[in-house]
Amino acid sequence: MISSLTRRACIGAAAALAVGTAALPAAAQPAFPSKPIRILVGFSAGGGADGAARAIADALQRKYGVAVTVENRPGAGGRLSSDALAKAEPDGYTLAALVGGDAVTAATDARLPYRFPDDFAPLSTISVYPFVVMTSGTGPYKTLDEFLAAARAGGRSYASPGPGTTQHLAAELLAGMAKAELLHTPYKGTAASVPDLISGRVDISVGTTSEGALIRNGRLRALAVTSRERSPSMPNVPTVAESLPGYEVTTWMGLVAPSRTPASIVQKLSNDIQALVATPEVRSRIEALGLEPQASTAAQMRERMAGDVAKWKAVVRDRHIQLIP
Repeated sequence: MISSLTRRACIGAAAALAVGTAALPAAAQPAFPSKPIRILVGFSAGGGADGAARAIADALQRKYGVAVTVENRPGAGGRLSSDALAKAEPDGYTLAALVGGDAVTAATDARLPYRFPDDFAPLSTISVYPFVVMTSGTGPYKTLDEFLAAARAGGRSYASPGPGTTQHLAAELLAGMAKAELLHTPYKGTAASVPDLISGRVDISVGTTSEGALIRNGRLRALAVTSRERSPSMPNVPTVAESLPGYEVTTWMGLVAPSRTPASIVQKLSNDIQALVATPEVRSRIEALGLEPQASTAAQMRERMAGDVAKWKAVVRDRHIQLIP
């Protein structure tokens, strides 16, 4: 009897020790984050997305007490950065800044090596901003309605920074809703189109608020902003929707993690980023870039990403736009 009890006690002790040992690794895991975090940005340093990413990176670094760095990976319209993020270790230590243009890319390029938005775990948007429908400051169009009336008669054109850009599709959406045909004149970037827009060689452009100085000095004229409501930075400029009800185009920048990142880490990052975007320091840095600070929940960001893809696919289909075979 003694021998049997001793044997059972030893077995029980060994089992308890095994359970305790197995539990140690999980219990010993350090709290997130315990090492540096990097944020991939698919554009060169100095742009709006880069600046907004650096603003939130600095704030996260102060909050977490670990290095949070921005790593610029420009190329292929942001595809290189997005692909690297999709393939990164899903541990919360590699994030990426995505922009509204990434949804346009997903809607127009079936050859992407990643699935948008399925390969990403959205955290929060950081900023949003509308586009501006602009014309020459010395041109004949004082209002969007005047331009649309002329456009319906035919022979009018618009500039874009290139085929398949958000501005290209935003102009096509405008033309479709106005029941007008506009000649697309693509350029290699927004800056390249500005001289022809000022001179009147092209009639309009769907540009960004970065052209604000040219609008203020009268070389360009803002006809409308593309957001649902008037922009705080241009409160006297009407919306496109005031002429074409239902029109809305806003682009955004936000942070994502790889799709298989643990839910607890995603939730922590999402909550912390939302709180930091609301702080005066981060808001002022984002506003200085000409952007409007706006955080979101992870679910809201995912809904925006998926909704944008569906929207731009419909524009490409309905406007018979041929981009990538």
